[in-house]
Order: sequence, then C-alpha cells, then structure tokens
Amino acid sequence: MVKVVRTIRRSSVITPSRLACLANVPAINLTSGCAHGCVYCYARGYSVYPGGGEVVIYENVLEKLEIELSCERNKPRSIYFSPSSDLFQPLPEVLELGYSVLEFLLSKGIGVAFLTKGHIPDKTMKLLFNHAAPLYRIVKNLQSNGIKGQLNPCMDLD
Repeated sequence: MVKVVRTIRRSSVITPSRLACLANVPAINLTSGCAHGCVYCYARGYSVYPGGGEVVIYENVLEKLEIELSCERNKPRSIYFSPSSDLFQPLPEVLELGYSVLEFLLSKGIGVAFLTKGHIPDKTMKLLFNHAAPLYRIVKNLQSNGIKGQLNPCMDLD
C-alpha cells in the first residue's frame, strides 16, 4: 500500500528539463516519488525521493501553474511531464491532479509530452484526443508478465 502525503510546492512548477534531448522543453513534476515501484527507477537517486511506499503530491500545482503562465511571454510551446513522477500513477489523487493540469495546459494550446507505465483513464484519453495540441506518448511494453512483475512490482499486470 502506498501512502500519499499532501504538501504545498514552494518552488516553481515549470522547471528546465534536465534531459539533454528535451533541453528546450520545460518539465513539470506533480509528485515526488512514484507508486509504480519499479526496481530500475532512476528517481530513487534524487535527493527529494521520499522513499519506497510513499508519494508526495503537490496539491497547489494547478494554482501555481496558472500564475506562472498568466504572462503570455512565459507560455511554452509544450511541457514535459517528468517520468520520475509518472502522470498516470494508480492513485486517484494523482490521476485527478494530472487531469486538471492536462486540461488547463491543453486549453491554453500548450502541447504535452509524457512517458508512462500507467493506464490512461478513458476520460483523459478523450481530453487528449479532443485537443489539437501536440501530444506524445511513449510506453515501454514488456512482453512477459513475469518480467513485468519483477521490474514493476506495484504495477497492475492485467
């Protein structure tokens, strides 16, 4: 069972990407930590990683994002959701916040990019398909449920 801890984010929501291939695309983290529990996850090495079994959700992300994007010159063409805090973790709180943030960004014509190991809810799929903003989805598909179970112990194997 994953414990969800709610907190207020004090730093900027939109941050420069630390990935060289996305150097010109700002990033967003909705959480610190991830409920998937993948044994190979690099996020465990971050100083803000809350530890296994805990996900910290930044409950003021949408409000801060609205403020940060209120000035037109601050509007990026697209935003990348960091995979170190998967947008589609199997936690209702994360899914609800993720939907709200996606809805806001897409309504502003800002494209989104994300990597997920999670299931994308139908409601969110409809939202994504109803917007013309650029959209990218990368999914790592492991063929064997046995391997999935070893690498992603908290992942739904159905």
